[in-house]
Amino acid sequence: MLKDAPHLSEEVVERTKILLADTMCYTLAAKACFRDETITMTEILQQAFYKAAELPEDLQEAFARFLLAELESERQWEELFSRPESEDFLERMASEAREAHRAGKTEMLNLEDL
Repeated sequence: MLKDAPHLSEEVVERTKILLADTMCYTLAAKACFRDETITMTEILQQAFYKAAELPEDLQEAFARFLLAELESERQWEELFSRPESEDFLERMASEAREAHRAGKTEMLNLEDL
């Protein structure tokens, strides 16, 4: 978008990027207000969005898709672990892992092999 405007000074481009990042933050907050939610954004998250706003458009899109996928994955894990049956399942898995270790069926993980 801004790359198509070579006549703009660097200062104008930088100010526009900051304005766009601010707009993105305020848009998120406004959407939350309409849903009667309180939204807060840490300073480091704001910095991350400002940095992301400096990326070329295709990288911004890729970053946004990655971030949204990670957030959805986290939501799904939280939902899975919040189920009552998850606690029993995880306890069984932990017991099986301890048994396998005691039986000598495990080996130390070497991070250099990953």
